Parts: sequence; structure tokens; C-alpha cells
Amino acid sequence: MNSKTTLFLAVVLLGLVGGLWIAGGDKPVDRTLPQPPTELLMEKSLVNLSLAQVVKVTCQVPDKPEWIFERAPGERTASSADWLITAPFKVEGEPGYIGSIVRKITSLRYKVSHQVGAAGAVSAERAGLVPPSGTVTLEDDGGNTVTVELGKALGDQSSYVRLGGSDEIYEVLSGTDDILKGEALEYRGRQLVKFDRKDLTRLEITSRQGDAEASTCVVVPHGDGWQFEVPGQFEAVKAKVDSAVNALATLRVSDWVEVDPKNPGMYGLAGEPELTVRATVEGDDSVDESGPPVKVKQEYVLHISGVSPIGETNKVYIRAERDTAVGTISKSLVSRMTPDLKQWRNMQVTSFEVKAADHIALSVAGEQVAFKKTAGAWADAATETAVDQAAVAELVNQVAELKAVGFVDKSDQADATQEFNGPDATAVEFKIGEDGQSERIVIGAFTDPARKRLAYVQSLNGQQIAKVRVGEFDKLTRSLAAYRDRTIFDFLPARFEKLAITRTDDVIDGPFSFALGKVDNRLQLTEPVSADVVANEVNKLTDLLLNLTAIKVVDGSDKAGYGLDTPDATCVITYRPPEITHYIPIDESKDEASDPAPMEDEDSKNDPSQFTTEEIQPDDETYTLLVAEHEGLVYAMRADASTIYEVAPNLLDLLRAEFHDPKLLRFEASQVAEFTITDSDQLTHQFVREGSGWKYAPEPDLPMSTPRIQDVLLRLNDLTTDKFVAYAGGELSRFGLASPHASLSIRLEDGSEQRLTVSAQVCEADPAKRMFAALPDSGAIFLISSETVKRFEVNLAELEAQ
Repeated sequence: MNSKTTLFLAVVLLGLVGGLWIAGGDKPVDRTLPQPPTELLMEKSLVNLSLAQVVKVTCQVPDKPEWIFERAPGERTASSADWLITAPFKVEGEPGYIGSIVRKITSLRYKVSHQVGAAGAVSAERAGLVPPSGTVTLEDDGGNTVTVELGKALGDQSSYVRLGGSDEIYEVLSGTDDILKGEALEYRGRQLVKFDRKDLTRLEITSRQGDAEASTCVVVPHGDGWQFEVPGQFEAVKAKVDSAVNALATLRVSDWVEVDPKNPGMYGLAGEPELTVRATVEGDDSVDESGPPVKVKQEYVLHISGVSPIGETNKVYIRAERDTAVGTISKSLVSRMTPDLKQWRNMQVTSFEVKAADHIALSVAGEQVAFKKTAGAWADAATETAVDQAAVAELVNQVAELKAVGFVDKSDQADATQEFNGPDATAVEFKIGEDGQSERIVIGAFTDPARKRLAYVQSLNGQQIAKVRVGEFDKLTRSLAAYRDRTIFDFLPARFEKLAITRTDDVIDGPFSFALGKVDNRLQLTEPVSADVVANEVNKLTDLLLNLTAIKVVDGSDKAGYGLDTPDATCVITYRPPEITHYIPIDESKDEASDPAPMEDEDSKNDPSQFTTEEIQPDDETYTLLVAEHEGLVYAMRADASTIYEVAPNLLDLLRAEFHDPKLLRFEASQVAEFTITDSDQLTHQFVREGSGWKYAPEPDLPMSTPRIQDVLLRLNDLTTDKFVAYAGGELSRFGLASPHASLSIRLEDGSEQRLTVSAQVCEADPAKRMFAALPDSGAIFLISSETVKRFEVNLAELEAQ
């Protein structure tokens, strides 16, 4: 084209543009470029397959061999259905991980898609699909397949993907980086063994610790628990073996490390590993569904090293014997499966149901006794008398819980049995029912006669000889007297009638006697005088005596040996037994004076028309108890029996307590007509009420302060003692009271008089060195301190009115 032609065309084009501008007025020209073709949709599923329909998954990762996962035959509706890895190796797959691939692919959704090749559309290269980061092909049971190519991420919540054979690229509403793991090995099944715990028939565990010789333990089911077969035949601790079996049955690899290691030694799995576990299971299976079940035996063998991965000291390596793949497991699981005989072996001497026994035969130091349980209570089988229930319970509990610190090997048992059959051997036999199951425990010689810390104990049922600490069987070797009934008295409180006490008294150098009798349904002092008592002290003593139980029964009956020939206290209890109901048949021909005929049966007794009743009160019963302190302990015995008991020390303390009401004088100050006080100088002060005031009789003109005299009366009314020497009829001259050191008398308006005299004689046996005093009118003699005497000394200067 020449220059003229070019110029002509330019002019034409300019004219056309100008014409358009004129035609459009001021309207701007749209100069935007065409947009790439896109399709805007509502949120839509990318893959129309359900998890249950998928039976095969093929994955391709760049530079990796193809992975193929196939669903194992069986239920297809559950997301946890089993999967098999068929390439690049053949093994069971991890259901959760493979199911996750299917679940994430079938859950992909999108809103935007791009047509490949359209002007301005995103390219496959730009979407990260040439090549894709991974390809997943899902196949259903009808042979239909869908392939999803995974591209790069657009952000945290979206990614590019493409369907195989499609010319569209989709922006899915989720990330795809976590759909595929880095290695096929990561999809390998992590459960190493699969069996039902009840089908385990044998568990063998070999442990090799460092350079030590390998030790093997074998346990097998035994009843509801487990029993060792190696290193010996003995019972295992059920909880420990159960824990090991549970750990094995649920054992899962934490991480897979290598499929076929060229150097297993680097994992500690070359040669003999630190721990080898062999589990033999025998479960029901069938050749076909219609055929009878047959027992299928299978053995699982696991090798566990003592080597940990770098930086993961809480894990060690593991592999199955018929497999080369190496994985890791937690050390805590290994610990649960590693036997420790001191913890796994049942150290109880017997597993017999001792607490269910109702017959016990006990032999100690050549003496024998037998107990029998009837209606829940133990009794002497020979005499049918009660025995100490607590002592028998202690025996039963100690045997039931008797544990060994070790056991004797069979090769050494000859030396240990030498004293089991001796005449003085300690043995206890438990039996359930007259002819039921039984167990016999025998105490033998000390393992070390010089130190005597452990002894041999044989269980005939267990056929084993244990070494037991001596303190663990002390209830078996104690004297048979310990099983005698410790109940001394067992009375009904309402029928406690009288208590007479005689006790030695260091103050008066002789016996002190008195009695507490029931007055108005309360115990009061009745002998040698009627008087109020200290209710709290009386209640404590009677509560103890009513249900008096000894600490133990003393092995012996020599009263003098325990100070009971000259007791420190003797108490005589008068007890009124419950009334007895006599049933008297109605028979007019029967002599009324004859004994009542017994009822034929309970039905007759329940028919009121056949009998009359009569309540007969038996005579009062008396029981005498001797109490003495000997060598720091307190002993007691009933006068009607030869049994000697050790009792609580507070029994003697209570028998020595002061029961007499400590208050010495009883009057109301307003009722006092006059009172006289003679002091230690034998000066007599007499005060006489005069109207509302008081007059000092020796000096009538001396004015007296009424409030201060009232205060003197109040002090006199508060006089008390905590030690009586005699409750009545005391010999005054013996205590220096014939010619008193000081005295006082109080005459009331009704003419009655109360007197108190004080001796100059100090009681030398009293640690407080108090003086003797008396109430001459009652004959009561007691001790009173000099401070108490000062409370009623007269100081005229203080009593004068100012």
C-alpha cells in the first residue's frame, strides 16, 4: 500500500469516528476488554457418589508408586468399614484414614467453574493441575469411576480441582492439601492384633533387660482370673493381667516408620528384642454360615525394642513377627505388658473364701478350740457359749488378707516344712458347711531363727509355702484366751436397781463403803445416809457397768497374781431381771397350784381362748465385781466366775470418784435467823437478824453492814468439798474433830440448825494437805482447804457499817 492510499484510509476512519461522536452526543465509549467465560452457580456437589458406594480408591502422587485401597468384604454402610491396601503393598489399611479420603472427595462442593481454553479463563498450569498435586479415583460397586485431580489452594477455604477427562476447572469450597498423606505407609492399619479378650488361651511374655538373662512368664485363664504356668504354677493378680491383655488387644501403632527396613538393628529389632509377646487365641469360626462353629487357633507374636525415636523418648519401636514393617508405640503400653512378678503374682497366701466360712478350727501351742457360726454369730463349737465376736472377726480378716513377701521354690520346700507337722504348730482350718470346702493355714519355722522377722506359712489349698512377716499373722498365734467372750455385764438400764461400792482409801487407811439405790427412778446415795449425788459421775459409772466389756481375757485364773485377792474396789450390782410371761392353759380340772402346762405349738399360744397369761417378776439378781490395779494395768473378775479380764483404767477411776453431792450447807440467806462463827482463836461471833438488818450479839451497839453480812451468808452457802472421808457416822476424835479448831452454826427461822466444824489436824495422806472437817449433825467427815476456811472467817472491821 502506497502513501496516498494510507492517507486516504486515515481520513475515512477519522470521519467515521467523528460521525459516531456526533451521533452519540456526550455518551462515553465502552473500551473494556471481553471477560473470560465463567458459570455462576448455586453451591453444588462435585462428585455424586456416597461413601457407602465406594469400593475402591486409587491415588497417584507425583514421584510415588500408585496407591490402591479396596474395601474388604462385609458391611458397606458404616464409615468405619475395613479397607485393604493392595498396592504398592498388600496389607490391611487404617479404616479411618482411607475413609477420610473418600469422605473428603465426596464432600467437595463448588459455586464457580472455569471453562478451560476460554478467553481469559484460568489455565490448568496456573491452577496447579499440570501436573496435579494428587489424583484420586473412586470406583463404586457398579464399576463406575470418578477421578478428581487436586490443584493448588486459592486460600484457606478454597482450592482448584478438575474432574478427570473434563475441560472445566472448579473452585471447591474447601482446602485439599490434607486429603492425601505423604506416604502409602501412613494408611497401613495401626491395630497389630485383633482378638476377643475372652478367646485368649495363653499369654507368653519374654523380657530381656540389658545383659541380664531373659525371663519368661506364661499366664493362662483360670476360673474368673489368671494363673501362672511359668516360672511356676501360682495365681496371678487378675487386675494386672487384665491390664496387660487389654493393652495387647487394643494395641495400635502410633506411627509407621518403614515398610521393609534394610537395617532393623537401628530400631533395636535385630536378634532378640527387649520384649517379645506371644498371644494364643482360640475363637469360634465356621467353614460356612450353615455349618457348625469350629475352634480356630491363632498366635500373635510382637517384638518390642528398647530403642526410642530421636526426640520421642516416650515411644519405642515395634513390629509383628510375620511382618517387616516397623512402627512406634507408647512406653506406657509396654510397661503394662511387661511382667513384674512382685506385682503380677498374687501374694495372698490363700484365695479361699475365708469370710464365707462358718466353721473354724484353731490350734495354738498345743491347745485347740473350734468355733461355729450360727445366725451370724460365732460360738464355741463344743460348749455353744458365746465367744468374742471381734476377736474371731480379726482372725478371719487377717487370714483373708494374709500376704507373702516371697515364696519358697519347690526345690527348697523340704527345709521349710520341718515344723508344719509338729505338735505345737499353729494351724487354722476354715470350712464352709459341715462337709463343704475347706482351707488349712499352718505357721511353720522362722526363715531366720536368729532374727525372727519372717516365717514359713503353708496354704494347703494353694500347695505353696510363703514367707510372711511375723506381724502379719499375730492374730493367729495369740493365746486362745483372746477368743473368750469379753462381755462382763450386759444389763438393761431401766432394771439397774442398786450399786454398792467398797473401795480402799489412802486418806482414811481403810475401806470406804456406800451404796447408790434407785429413788424416784434415779440412783441416789442411800447408804450409809440418804443424800444427793453428782449425777454426771454416777451416769458415767453406770453407763460403763451396764455394758462392761474387757480389753482382753487374761490367760490365767490366779487372783493373787493380778491383785484381785485384795481388790482396790468391789462393787455389788443389784439387777431386776425382766418379767417372765407364763402361759396357763384354760383347764378347770387342772390343779391351779400345779406347774403351767407348756403350749403345744405357736398356733395354740396365739389363740387367746385357749390360755391365760401371768407376768411373774423373778427375784433380784446380784453380781459382784472385783477390781484391782496391778503393775500399771487394771484387772477385774466376777465373784461368780474364775475368768480374769483386763479392763479400761477408767473403770477404777470412776469407782474411786466422789459421788456425794459436794455442797456442804443448804439454806436460803433470807431464811437465816442467826449464825455463829467460832474462829481459830476460839473467839465467837454471833449475828442475829433484827428486822431487815443484823445485830452483832457480843456488841449490840456496833452497827453492822447488812449487804456485807449477806455476802458472808452467800459464801457460806457456796461451801463445797471434793473429798469425803465418811458419809455418815464418822469417828470425830479420830480426825481431831472432838474439840474443833473452828466452827460455824446456822439457825433458820423454822428452828432447824446446820453446823460445820473444822479440825486443826491436817490430813498427811492428802497431797494438798487439807484439814479434816465435819457436819456433826449428819456425821459426814470431809477435807477442806485453809482457803475455804478463810471464806467464813470474821473481820469485824469489814462488817461494820460506815
